Amino acid sequence: PAGTFDVIVQGVAGKSSADVATAVRTAMASVPGQAAGLRMRYSVISGAAAQLTGRQIVTLARQSTVAAITSDAPVVLSGLSSKQRWPYVSGVQKFWAGGVSANTPTIAIVDSGIQASRADFAGRVVAEVNMTSLAPNSPGDGRGHGTFVAGIAAGGADGYAGAAPASPIVSIDVMDDQGMAMTRDVIRAAEWIHANKDTYKIRVANFSLHSAYANSFMFDPLDKAVEKLWFSGIVVVAAAGNYGVNGQPSGMPFAPGNDPFIITVG
Repeated sequence: PAGTFDVIVQGVAGKSSADVATAVRTAMASVPGQAAGLRMRYSVISGAAAQLTGRQIVTLARQSTVAAITSDAPVVLSGLSSKQRWPYVSGVQKFWAGGVSANTPTIAIVDSGIQASRADFAGRVVAEVNMTSLAPNSPGDGRGHGTFVAGIAAGGADGYAGAAPASPIVSIDVMDDQGMAMTRDVIRAAEWIHANKDTYKIRVANFSLHSAYANSFMFDPLDKAVEKLWFSGIVVVAAAGNYGVNGQPSGMPFAPGNDPFIITVG
């Protein structure tokens, strides 16, 4: 009863949107509650959008002015889908609605680069930065791993939709064509993200990589770098690594996935 719900309220035949708006205000006045109330009135239908509490909705439904109260539900982008199961099991398909807005976060992918010309990304790769100090390193993505990771995070092609298919993407290439990177380059990538987070509205940084040497998060410089991003308001996601054996616990000895402040994904 005290919960809030976003709804569309429609009036009976012969009633106007103004009449519906009055009914909404009357329900709110008779049953006080913490809800935003009337959001907008329509001219194309006899109706209005509102946020109401459960009690207010029940009260509103009893008014003779009202014909229907329906959910202000997300509108899914036409044709967007995935042939894989993970978006539906994890529930991320709910992020497929809405398109790009001022609040859509940019995702920085620190990896082997991104093949930005793919239809999956549709011009949403807003910056490409090469920070690899190893060779050879082909333009774009010479390894394929960064493109794969970016597709999971923000792919937008029909049949291959990722978690946030409307998000802008920043590609930071730290790996050569063999998939090798140096710690110094990964730290420099974190530094670039921190310096440019406001320019590109970066709110998420993905590091699907880990150090080759075990170290404590208290001393590892890569951990210090990702913590700097975390404490500056950027959600950092790192890979747990692919070194488990026979289903046994592998521990978490490698940076940056061993850092307790960030999100580590296995």
